[in-house]
Amino acid sequence: MSTPYSRDFLVVYTNNQCSEEEERAIINQLIPLLEAIETIHTFCRVYEVIDLIKYKVIKKPTQLSKFLSQDDLKPFQFVVSKN
Repeated sequence: MSTPYSRDFLVVYTNNQCSEEEERAIINQLIPLLEAIETIHTFCRVYEVIDLIKYKVIKKPTQLSKFLSQDDLKPFQFVVSKN
């Protein structure tokens, strides 16, 4: 089954009798939902950067998005979950 987006989905059904048409409909409902949730603002609320070079923790969304837009992280700079 192909979707217009390059993502992998794992959809668990309660019954095994879903047609491909029903599967596509479910995935087409999931895509806008995930696009609304997966924003940089939501990402910044869940993650932070620990910079051991400068001994600081970056939590502000503007600083975090600027930091993450770099091509690569330097050694001893970590993106960690606040969980």
